[in-house]
Amino acid sequence: MVTSFTQDKIEKIHYWLGLLLIFWLPLDSNYIPALSTFWILTGALTLRRNYFNTSKLRWNYVLLFFVFYLLHVISVLYSSDTGVAWFDLEIKLPLLFFPLLSALLLIKGNNKRRENLLLAFVVGNFVAILICLGFALWGHDYLASSNFQYTELSYFHHPSYFAMYLAFALAILLFYFLPRYQKKGQGNGIGVILFLSFVLAGFIILLSSRAGILALFIVVLLKIIHFISYLEIKTYLKYGIFFLMLGILVFVASKNQRVQKGVDNFKTIVSAENPDSDLNSMHVRYIIWKSGIKILQNHGIIGVGNGDVKNRLMSKADELYGQDVDLKHHYNAHNQFLDSFLALGIPGLLVLLLLIFWPGVYAIKKGQYLLLSLALILFVSLFFESMVNRQAGVVFFAFFLPLMFGDKPQNNKLS
Repeated sequence: MVTSFTQDKIEKIHYWLGLLLIFWLPLDSNYIPALSTFWILTGALTLRRNYFNTSKLRWNYVLLFFVFYLLHVISVLYSSDTGVAWFDLEIKLPLLFFPLLSALLLIKGNNKRRENLLLAFVVGNFVAILICLGFALWGHDYLASSNFQYTELSYFHHPSYFAMYLAFALAILLFYFLPRYQKKGQGNGIGVILFLSFVLAGFIILLSSRAGILALFIVVLLKIIHFISYLEIKTYLKYGIFFLMLGILVFVASKNQRVQKGVDNFKTIVSAENPDSDLNSMHVRYIIWKSGIKILQNHGIIGVGNGDVKNRLMSKADELYGQDVDLKHHYNAHNQFLDSFLALGIPGLLVLLLLIFWPGVYAIKKGQYLLLSLALILFVSLFFESMVNRQAGVVFFAFFLPLMFGDKPQNNKLS
């Protein structure tokens, strides 16, 4: 029997493990499973009956994660490749445990907890940036500009995942910490936050993940809207400033080499009847998305099962294009919405959309720019990658959404 005193001690350990877990997320992923396991176990030991009766939790939202995981469990029953299906359930275990424990972190503690967790994530990202720059400078036999771009620069994670982390870290600085320094009138703090924000933005551009650059674009655009909303000037001037800044952002983004290449590839795909045999990432997405849509014509209601998505996509791509393309690898859907639709059918797609759009719509109504940034960053990232199918994505997804939206506004109010 765990005494109240012992439970309080374990709860503190659980909280500190949460800080360590979220700090370590942008770093070496090899330790994330162990940290997650200890965090879940200590969290389970701290659960009390009154937590399940609290009105401070947004229970219907937290339970959506459980429903999403349950749909994956059910889909194992009609998956042909049960080995892949069970492995997928193992990867997605955070969906089952993280949401409740993440939201309860705030219920159990004081209002500083969310701030500390957000700060831990930001610090972890900057440590990751420093290590990545170190490897770019000294981890190669030669010093070249290519060392500071895309996969050569992103040492711990695929650039798309790292860029997603950095975009949210930027949103935390701009919408959580910057307003607090502004209210206190602390000029030095404002200067530090702005400098760190420029570092994050610059690193996202260097990573050259197109989804990451789009997420950066969205965060900066939201900050411009946030800033303009407080200006005491005429409405037409606000619109003028907005469109001027929008034009500058579009111009800067268009100068990125991978963005330019992506536009060129898109034009090639649109103009050509069949893709070239030498595939780039955009051609791969075109082929797989088209193949996925064809599969949905016959399996859109309940999907094909979480174990069969990759095999079905490869078979359909081979059926549609034959020898015209050689995918070589078992690519996933490169789109979480399509992947969940294929695996779970309409119920899976609807639950996934609700998990993102519910907090997004709420954030728009309440003017909560940080929550809106998170929802939009996830939407963009999940549109271009099947991120909930990998540890680096599912931990971020299952931890931060409940942290930011799992508790009701009377408990904590965010900017």
